[in-house]
Amino acid sequence: MTVTVLLDRIAGLSDDAALEAANLLAGDILGVASDSDVADELSAALGSRAQIQSAIEAATPHESAELARSVLAVSAVTGHADEVTDALDATGEKALLIEITLIGLLALGVLHTVMTRGAKSKTTDSAVTIATDGSITVHTTEKTKNFSLGEAIAPLAQKLLGSS
Repeated sequence: MTVTVLLDRIAGLSDDAALEAANLLAGDILGVASDSDVADELSAALGSRAQIQSAIEAATPHESAELARSVLAVSAVTGHADEVTDALDATGEKALLIEITLIGLLALGVLHTVMTRGAKSKTTDSAVTIATDGSITVHTTEKTKNFSLGEAIAPLAQKLLGSS
């Protein structure tokens, strides 16, 4: 793919796609780091965390996307065209996989709820009382603990999202 075609592709990105592609490119070129780690490094370099926080809060999503497009374009023309192409090709894939996974988890949760009629567990306690006159009273208490979809799928979702 020529640099001109790549630049046209970058210019046509939606704001969300531009931000995601720049994030993927940064991970590829700079290595994986959390937002907090990057902010800490910038703070140390600039000597002010407040300055960074202020700049982040002042930027509109569109301005951030424009910066992302600029980063992608500069990277494409300065020897990182392959990395930019890879980032553009991967844009949207992770989000799609997460959506598919979450839909699958919700489907399993709904199926479980339908099959169990919403009950996670049922317990029955019975007490037999014999009165002094010889009469027998049986008291039965049935307890149902209802199924919680969030409680059930949270560990699975956490594992899937944490590993993606």
